[in-house]
Amino acid sequence: MFHQQRWCATLRELVIPKRIRQSDVWNAFKEAQSLLGFQDPLNQKALKTVVIVAVDALVGLAWGSRITQKPCLWANGTRSCESAKMLRYTRLKSSESMLDVMVCKGERDPFQTLITAESEGYSGHGIEHTSTSENNDYLWGLFKLLQVPSQVRLFVARISRMEKCNRLQERVAWLINCYPRLLREGDRIFSLVLPTALRDCGNISVHGWERKRGCGGGSLEKLAR
Repeated sequence: MFHQQRWCATLRELVIPKRIRQSDVWNAFKEAQSLLGFQDPLNQKALKTVVIVAVDALVGLAWGSRITQKPCLWANGTRSCESAKMLRYTRLKSSESMLDVMVCKGERDPFQTLITAESEGYSGHGIEHTSTSENNDYLWGLFKLLQVPSQVRLFVARISRMEKCNRLQERVAWLINCYPRLLREGDRIFSLVLPTALRDCGNISVHGWERKRGCGGGSLEKLAR
């Protein structure tokens, strides 16, 4: 009976009580950028740190006090950095994970994944109207993000020139809709493509998709802005 009660309590903690929206992602990202003192446009090194702090904020927004112990946040290539001091809702772990950023509840198997993110900071990758996960580094990162079950997924990338931003966003939407069955009912995925030129930073927007009940296996629902 004790184990059953503990299992039910864990389930209540993990069910996301607040639905994350595009505005939540944007606000968390910009607040993290401000806390860290970074200006637009973000450089390659700064982007990863901002994503880490933004993901931490999203954990607090979505679960808040529902989680009795801070979940672990894994960030590849990040052992100790200024972002660790900014974390309020998660604990930074030094070991590697399958993705750039992953937040999981638990100290040992079985872990429960809450939020995952991929951060593509190098802006020199090309993008074509026919690019796929097999021949493009941006889309390969997104492909990996799609493969790991998570209630909230976040894909963030830097790319030069506004026309390439628009092209990348088109291919991101295309790839996400290639794999609707990889999202469970209620799962949401967000994308944020950042230009490297200051003059283009006013044209940024967050895009989101959700697997809703009744969508079937053929498509996802695009979230209204």
